[in-house]
Amino acid sequence: MAPNRPFPVDPTLTAFAIGYRNPAYAFIADDVLPRTPVMGERFSWTEYPLEEGFRVIDNRVGRTGRVPRVEFTGTRRDSSVEDFGLEAPIPNS
Repeated sequence: MAPNRPFPVDPTLTAFAIGYRNPAYAFIADDVLPRTPVMGERFSWTEYPLEEGFRVIDNRVGRTGRVPRVEFTGTRRDSSVEDFGLEAPIPNS
């Protein structure tokens, strides 16, 4: 009888997980979201109104016509980092 475990066990997937190695420590996260140095705990950004992102603008232009000019408004926001953390036990068997 198989031991009673608190999680499902699939021998095929376990073999893949044990046998897989990242090539030269190349992680997907480094390509998708590369690390960026942080200069401090405070930061700022520009917050744009949601309705400006969904405006329908008539941007058709003729061969010698002038293109319409659009302007975006935004509000400068400041904040600081907050530390969070969780701990969850992982059973060994």
